[in-house]
Amino acid sequence: MQGDFSNLHFDPHEHGRGVDPAANGVLRNVSGVLHQQGRVTLDTDLSEGELLELAWNGQAGRDIIGAGVCAVPAEAPDGFAVEAAFVAGGAVHVMVHPGRAWVDGILTRLAGAAAAPLVAVEREAAYLGPPIATPLPTPATIGDGVRDAVILEVSEEALHGFQYPQQLVEPALGGPDTAERAFVNVRFRLLRLAEGEDCTTIGPRLRDDPAAKGRLTASLAPTVAIAGDCPVVGGGGYTGFEHHLYRIEIAETGGLAARFKWSRFNGGLCGRGRFDATVVPPRVTIDAGRAAIVHSNLTGFYLEALQYDELAGAWNVVYGALATLNAENDLDLTQPPLFGALPATTDPVFFRLWDGIEDIASFTNSINPVELRDGIRLVFDPPANGNYRPGDYWTFPLRAGEITNPAVLVDTAPPAGIVYHRVPLAEVNWTGRLDTRISGTIEDCRKRFRPLTNQKLCCTFLVGDGVSSFGDFNSLEQAAAHLPLAGGELCLLPGLHRANLRLEGRRNVTIHGCPRRSLVLPRTETRSAPILHLVDCIGIRVYDLDLLTYDGIDVLVQGSRDVVVRDNRMIGRVHCIRADDAAELQIANNRLHLLDTVAGLTTISLAADDSLVERNTLVLLPFVDTTPDEPEVPDDDPTRDPADPCARPEVLYRFPQLVLAYALRVWTFALALLLPQQPYRAIGGIHLRAGCERVRLLENRIVGGAGNGITLGGDLDPPPPAPEPPPPVLTIAAPPPFRACFRILRSFHLLCHS
Repeated sequence: MQGDFSNLHFDPHEHGRGVDPAANGVLRNVSGVLHQQGRVTLDTDLSEGELLELAWNGQAGRDIIGAGVCAVPAEAPDGFAVEAAFVAGGAVHVMVHPGRAWVDGILTRLAGAAAAPLVAVEREAAYLGPPIATPLPTPATIGDGVRDAVILEVSEEALHGFQYPQQLVEPALGGPDTAERAFVNVRFRLLRLAEGEDCTTIGPRLRDDPAAKGRLTASLAPTVAIAGDCPVVGGGGYTGFEHHLYRIEIAETGGLAARFKWSRFNGGLCGRGRFDATVVPPRVTIDAGRAAIVHSNLTGFYLEALQYDELAGAWNVVYGALATLNAENDLDLTQPPLFGALPATTDPVFFRLWDGIEDIASFTNSINPVELRDGIRLVFDPPANGNYRPGDYWTFPLRAGEITNPAVLVDTAPPAGIVYHRVPLAEVNWTGRLDTRISGTIEDCRKRFRPLTNQKLCCTFLVGDGVSSFGDFNSLEQAAAHLPLAGGELCLLPGLHRANLRLEGRRNVTIHGCPRRSLVLPRTETRSAPILHLVDCIGIRVYDLDLLTYDGIDVLVQGSRDVVVRDNRMIGRVHCIRADDAAELQIANNRLHLLDTVAGLTTISLAADDSLVERNTLVLLPFVDTTPDEPEVPDDDPTRDPADPCARPEVLYRFPQLVLAYALRVWTFALALLLPQQPYRAIGGIHLRAGCERVRLLENRIVGGAGNGITLGGDLDPPPPAPEPPPPVLTIAAPPPFRACFRILRSFHLLCHS
């Protein structure tokens, strides 16, 4: 940032981490400025606080929205859309839609014309040259088959009050300028694409790489001690008489030899003046900033005039010349200009005054560094391959008097700035007409993003477990209660959820989780109720859930139509799935486990019409009593098998990690290891109860059970009674006769062993 600051610790490459020159190190993780009572407040404190906040905003934008892209909000997607590209007057022009975008995390705006704010604006786009692109392309090389990427280049820079005095300078103060403003400088550039390159591959070429830039070493002349009875310092060090913040900046030369300009005021000596070429020598009559210029203790300057370029959309240096303060305290331009032409306007022009300008090639001797002034010595890397770009800068503070300055002010460092953020906007496929409005195409490279409150895609609500995941709601029942009447989608985030959800008279509701990561248990206070209970519903979808109940039914469907239950894993006690008076029910690709207890009926029990049950795996894992001779084992032992008659489910639920471990062990059990001799307590299998019509059973695999694999009709599993208290420890019901089924079912072809 240019400006008359006393110091500038902020390092833009460190993204908000300050530099401590006194310690010759870096203060990491600095995030703000804290003011103490009764202490002096410096401009450094206020400026650094603002710069830290800007850096935080940019880094947050990159981390949240995305780095290296031009991201436009989904509700305003037209911002920075390139609508056309053409060659005019030997330069490439682009038509860009106004709006806003996040450019490498930085909020950037493009204003439209006052008369037509939504109409595309015209901007000139110059090619990126060395070191990014070598050699520098020109518009003359455009033709059939040539492809260019339109690049948006932004940088955070300083805006002086004299650049917009009507808005930034208070006339009631009598003329003094005011605080500067940080602004986002926007330029449109072009990058010639090689064969196979596109917007997705050019990111590394666009990065602002400090390693590709020239380096500077700034040091003070070594002190010379005069020997004697009373040794004294005879010279060396900083010999200036005032405290200053020096700025070394690469000057605009129009493509000629690289030069640098310097300012003891960090480039902050500015003014406004009227340029007059009718007098000899040409003169600049100062209209604003005269007092600061006169009291700067300088009589000779390097003057740069800046004007706003509508086509470039930025402030550009249009003129550079040596200037001398005359007797009237105006500026005489006594020598031919070093850059550009005298501004051809009678209106006041903004200008910036530097202490001087020099050739970089004259300051490349690292053995005998050349002194700039006041003991300050500079050594640049030799200019080569575009390693110096106008605007690159270094700063260092110097303090006069008895204050000690470090011997090395800048230690072989690349420029501290300007930091450029470049992102691709579009790919232009040229033809010989040199105008995409006539022929040729433009491919959009921008990215659209939705706000964080709208990242759920089809999900109406995200449901967290309130412990490891957090959504719009942390309760499935609460989320369902907020669904609109038209229906919606409830997405369970990874975690262990507790729910006994009853949907009654609802339509078009989808409930799903993250596959293999969303486990649902019943609530402790209602643990005997179904986990999902659908009553008189239409169009319900349940998939990608793990449902586990040690007390009742996982899914109970009553009087509902068009219900799909697929791709779930379930562990149940009475049934895994039961349907009463249902129609158009689909149960597919589920892995269903019924606890082997005397309370266990069939795994799937249906009273439904026009339904399909296919490719499900139904397993009854045997319970092996490992503690028959240990009656002293308490019945509240959480490690008991939930099928153990002595197990207490209300205790088991208190240890979710053990519940999860049991479920994973059950669902990954190898069916081939199942012992067929096990006498089963639960019936298992599929039961099509009396009244079912047009029900298809296809390719279901049934393992274990005290009943048949498939039972048609009968009353094997009437509506389950209210849950009874668990049996006493020493009272164990005798198992029913063993009838095991281990089959693959296709249609009604059964292989049964009894």
